[in-house]
Amino acid sequence: MKRFLLLYLSLCSVWLSYSQVGLQQLLNNAALKHASVGIQVTDLNTGKTIVSHDPQKSLTPASITKVITSATALELLGSEY
Repeated sequence: MKRFLLLYLSLCSVWLSYSQVGLQQLLNNAALKHASVGIQVTDLNTGKTIVSHDPQKSLTPASITKVITSATALELLGSEY
């Protein structure tokens, strides 16, 4: 749940501010003091990085991330893949 909240807050921060400054403000939040955070948002049309923080950091995905990824793969690839 903590990781889901972190992901949600990170995405909201990016959507609302679209800036490295906005992400840094979120990361400075005392509630995230002991959190492991890695994020990178890239414009798919240009390949330009919009915002990032430790994008190479290895993190174990939360269960909700696995569910979303699995559902997307199932929808795109089909049940016979």
